[in-house]
Amino acid sequence: MTSCFFLLTQGAIDDEDDGVDVEAMTYEELTALGEQIGTQSKGLCVEVIDALPVRRYVSTCGGGDGEEEEKCMICIMHFEEGDDVRRVPKCGHEYHPECLTPWLSENKCCPICKTEIDAKEVLSGAEGISA
Repeated sequence: MTSCFFLLTQGAIDDEDDGVDVEAMTYEELTALGEQIGTQSKGLCVEVIDALPVRRYVSTCGGGDGEEEEKCMICIMHFEEGDDVRRVPKCGHEYHPECLTPWLSENKCCPICKTEIDAKEVLSGAEGISA
């Protein structure tokens, strides 16, 4: 594994701002640095995702204008009668839970409108839909 001493002797440490100059590092050095630093999840934790509201889908039989919203925009499949749908707070967009969970484990926002999901609000139950 690459040490800070190695990075210093190879000129990868930038003396001006006391940081690592990733522009001067090789692929191997960047990989080793990544292993040392680790990764940080940018998504929501399982507890927050599980706390999002879920309901049973009931068809509105109206057809026409609302038809576009009656499908999961992740898998592009229409919701079937009795499907579970999970709602994103604030914007109200709905998805199949099995489609939304992987997305939210990597992202903290709605896949369609990019409205950010506030974990504290979800866990406290204050996740209203804005008008």
